[in-house]
Amino acid sequence: EEEEEEEEEEEEEEEKRENQKHPLNKKSKSAPTTTSDPRFQLSDDDNNEEDDDQEDPMIEDNSDKAPLDQTPLVSMASGSAKSKNHKKPVKPLTPEALAEFQKAVDKTGIVYISRVPPFMKPQKISHMLGKFGEIGRVYLAPEDAKTAARRKKYGGNKKKNFTEGWVEFKDKKIAKQVAQFLNTTPMGGNKRNYYHDDLWNIKYLPKFKWHHLTERIAYEKASRQQRLRTEIAQAQRENKAYVANVERGKMVANMEEKKRRRKEEGKEDTTEKVEEIRRTFKQRKLVTREAVEGTDAGKAMDKVEPAVKSVLGKVFGDK
Repeated sequence: EEEEEEEEEEEEEEEKRENQKHPLNKKSKSAPTTTSDPRFQLSDDDNNEEDDDQEDPMIEDNSDKAPLDQTPLVSMASGSAKSKNHKKPVKPLTPEALAEFQKAVDKTGIVYISRVPPFMKPQKISHMLGKFGEIGRVYLAPEDAKTAARRKKYGGNKKKNFTEGWVEFKDKKIAKQVAQFLNTTPMGGNKRNYYHDDLWNIKYLPKFKWHHLTERIAYEKASRQQRLRTEIAQAQRENKAYVANVERGKMVANMEEKKRRRKEEGKEDTTEKVEEIRRTFKQRKLVTREAVEGTDAGKAMDKVEPAVKSVLGKVFGDK
C-alpha cells in the first residue's frame, strides 16, 4: 500500500509539472462542471453551437447586430433622398478667394488657331499643346451647318469639322513662347500620324481673356438671332402683301367677269349709257374790281342816280 501511495504521489507530481509547462492542457483535461439545476443545463443545439464556436473562433455571431446595422442604412437612404430634393446653398467666395481667382485669371494667356486641320478634335489639340505647358480650356468653332450638310449629302466625310479655335494656357509666358516657336511649323509627330504634314497657324492674343471670348460668342449668337427675327418679319410682311395683292386681283377679275356676263345677257346697255353721258356746267363769271372798272362798270353807273353818281365818281376818281 505504501508503494501504491508513493506511485500515486509521483504521478500527481508529474501531472503538476506538465501542467506548469503546458497550462492549456490543464483546461482541456479538466472536466466541465455540471449542476443539477435545470436553468443552467444546455440543450443539444446549444452544445452543437458551442462546439462550432470552439472549432472556429474567428467567426462571429452577428445576429444581434443585424437590426442595429439596418437602422443607419435607412437613415442614410432618407438622407440621400433629402439631399436630392434640397440642394445645398452655394457659399459665396470670400474676398481672399476672389483675389486669388482674379490673380489666376490675369496670369492666363490665350492663343488663336486660325486654321484647324480637317476633322481634328479638341482632345487632340489639347494633347499636342499640353506637352509645352498646362492647358486650361479649349474651344473650337464648328463649321457652318449648311457646308456640313452639303458635304454629307454628296458622300463626304460625316465627321464633325472645325474651322478655328482658341486655347487657354495657365501661364501667359508659355503661351507667347508656344505661339512664337510653333507658328508655320509642321505638327510633326509620328510619320503615320494623320496630321504629320499640317502646319500650325497659331497666334498669341495679348490682353485677351476667356471672358472676352464668351462675350464675343454671346454677342454673335444674339446678333444672329436678331438677324433671323428681322428676316422672318420681312418675309411675313412680304407674304401678307402678296396675299393682299392676290385677293385684290381675284376681286377685280370677278368684277370683270360679272360685267362680261351682264353684257352678254343684254343688261350692260344702261350702264354704258350712264358712263357715256357727259355733263356740262355753266360757270358764273368772276366779279372783280378790274371787271367793275371795265365795260360793265359803265352799265352799272347808268342806273345809279346822279347825286349818288357824283359821290361815287369822287370816290373812284371819276372826273
